[in-house]
Amino acid sequence: MFVRLNAEAAEMTGNGGQQEELLRELRTEVAQLRRAMETRPAIDQARGMLMATFRLTAQQSWDVLVATSQNTNIKLHRLADALVGTVHGTPLPKAVHKQLAAAVTKVKAASASGGGTRPASGPAHRTPERHRGAAPARKGDGPATRGHGTAERRRPQW
Repeated sequence: MFVRLNAEAAEMTGNGGQQEELLRELRTEVAQLRRAMETRPAIDQARGMLMATFRLTAQQSWDVLVATSQNTNIKLHRLADALVGTVHGTPLPKAVHKQLAAAVTKVKAASASGGGTRPASGPAHRTPERHRGAAPARKGDGPATRGHGTAERRRPQW
């Protein structure tokens, strides 16, 4: 891609100053895209870890990473690397751990008060409003008995 962009920029006719500027911008953009491609896997892994550990949505896990990065003055990809490193036994610094916990608490509180950006997903978060026809879980109900049985256990009609 970079070679093709260089060739296209070289073939352009017109003002040399504009061509130089365009070439400079293209090189910068290519460098930024390459950097993003290098750091994205660790960021995605860290998001997945937060989602699984704290039952967050993808957006909530992103918000937690961004808030923690900003509050600790650590670049997002470095924070993600540190979080992924905990799987291999490398502890997070106490200040980072504290900010991460605070960000998770804040995001969960916002979600509980209706301020969340997206509803949580998965079977543990199903509600009758979102899954029409699904019976609400009752204490002691297992998957085999939920919604079946006597008349008082009929599914509500939403």
